[in-house]
Amino acid sequence: MKKTVMFLALILLLLSPAFAKIYQVPSAFIATIQGGINVAKDGDTVLVMPGTYYENINFKGKNILLTSNFIFGQDTNAIHNTIIDGKDTASVVIFNSKEGPSSIILGFTVRHGWNSAGGGILCYDSSPRITYNIIKENVASSFFWPGASVGGGIFCYNSSAIIEYNNLIGNQAVSTDGEIFAAGGGVFCSGKGSPIIRYNLIAFNQARFDFGFMGLGTGGGIFNGESSIAYIYNNTIVGNYADESGGGIYIWNFLSGTKIFNNIIAFNSDGINARNNPGYTFRPALTYNDFWENENGNFVGFTSDVGDTTWGFNLNGTPCDSLYNIIRDPLFADTANFDFHLLANSPCIDAGDPKSPLDPDSTIADIGAFYYPHTPTFVKDDDHNTPKRFELSQNYPNPFNPVTTIPFTVYGSQFMVHSPIHTTLKVYNILGQLVRTLVDEEKTPGKYEINWDGNDDSGKDVGSGIYFYQLRTRDYTDTKKMVLLR
Repeated sequence: MKKTVMFLALILLLLSPAFAKIYQVPSAFIATIQGGINVAKDGDTVLVMPGTYYENINFKGKNILLTSNFIFGQDTNAIHNTIIDGKDTASVVIFNSKEGPSSIILGFTVRHGWNSAGGGILCYDSSPRITYNIIKENVASSFFWPGASVGGGIFCYNSSAIIEYNNLIGNQAVSTDGEIFAAGGGVFCSGKGSPIIRYNLIAFNQARFDFGFMGLGTGGGIFNGESSIAYIYNNTIVGNYADESGGGIYIWNFLSGTKIFNNIIAFNSDGINARNNPGYTFRPALTYNDFWENENGNFVGFTSDVGDTTWGFNLNGTPCDSLYNIIRDPLFADTANFDFHLLANSPCIDAGDPKSPLDPDSTIADIGAFYYPHTPTFVKDDDHNTPKRFELSQNYPNPFNPVTTIPFTVYGSQFMVHSPIHTTLKVYNILGQLVRTLVDEEKTPGKYEINWDGNDDSGKDVGSGIYFYQLRTRDYTDTKKMVLLR
């Protein structure tokens, strides 16, 4: 699940003010995650140690970061080993007090929640950031949401939540006891808002009706409805099931604007269903996706040209329809063992929207949640005047306070080993905003170490949080992450 994406798409973390506090759970005075949330104030961090916590937590409107040790080095073991278990009694995590994107949950396993809306995570009139979590084995099924069971994994109503880099696996929306419908086994979005759903694995979720006499099960992976204008991109949506339709995605919009691109939608009960109430004719923008082996068809509610791959070819030479969707086996690494990374010959490589940000290897965006890293090669040096390569090393110490050292190396070309190369080394915050320029000058080949004291270009202290430092020349770019703890 680890992804070394460009700094604008890496872990999106709150930049806390310098006086913010970090509360560790457990500690001498805090025994539970909710206890940590209760004492935290806006800008604080609640850092949870590995373990299983049988709780149902509520952010209570606080702009805080709730994180596991995953924040230090992106070790996915921290996600697997830091578990919030809802005991099948209520939603595991609740955002219902107008939380915004500075309310963040990062690096947990969220499991065994049960509610009619949002078994795993409930977002009501709130727009948090949900990033790098495993959300699994949660159920939406009860009487709380009138006539429906919605959002087994995540429920969003009147929400512009950012849902990114998660694994949503084995969640269910189940209609029982005469409820009208079940929707959004993995993710359910409705009401107003513009949720962003990106870089997630959404697999083996279900929307079904077990006992409803007239029930409908829609949107096994994702349901987006009413006036919710969603941006759904670079997800891998596989093996999901819906009793009625939309095993992968079900769209039921009253407004135009939903965009669906760069997704793999494969091996679901069916691919995507776009439906409108009478009098509405809107369809989502469906471009640069790969559809494959969806049992009951790939497209419902679209014109016949969608999916007609005799139209032409996309940039990697794969036949595509007029919207650049392809119908090809994505060639996953090992589906038997649930490895949905791409093989080297996958047609999804370099098949995404060329207007999307480049992959970390500086190639055209791939389709799906997991990009294929091209083998690094030396820069071609026909005139022998460019460097063969650079090397950006991890800063130390990391995390740091107040000063850290960033090492990097400039290697000369074969024949011009002493030629200076224009080099920049810059620090950015998680919004992609420039914080500090450390180097902007000609550098001769050699090893360098640059110190950063946690100040911006104006000399002011910056707050605790994750920052990214980027080394750039004409032919080389590399970015790494560092953590400042005040």
